[in-house]
Amino acid sequence: MIIFNTTFNVELNIENEFTDYIKSEYIPVALNDGTLSDPRLAEILSTQEDGEGKNFALQFNVENIDVLNEWYISCGAPLNNEMTARFGKSVLGFSTLMKEIPL
Repeated sequence: MIIFNTTFNVELNIENEFTDYIKSEYIPVALNDGTLSDPRLAEILSTQEDGEGKNFALQFNVENIDVLNEWYISCGAPLNNEMTARFGKSVLGFSTLMKEIPL
């Protein structure tokens, strides 16, 4: 199982609009075909106040990288395009893939 994490930097003036969009629109579409599972949204806490916005992490579980690549082509890229059209440079993100290590 792979953890698909996207970290977003969001301008403060659209924080509520962004989180509402992620919860009500982005996540339901991302989960629609059953490829991704177990969505988690978290605010990244920082001890430094930079006034540059807030950071959020959106995570899903996915079976493997090949399945994720297929999902990205069919669903992920259009979702990213929609988010960019809606928020422009007010929301910037990058994705990382992680493999959980059993304890």
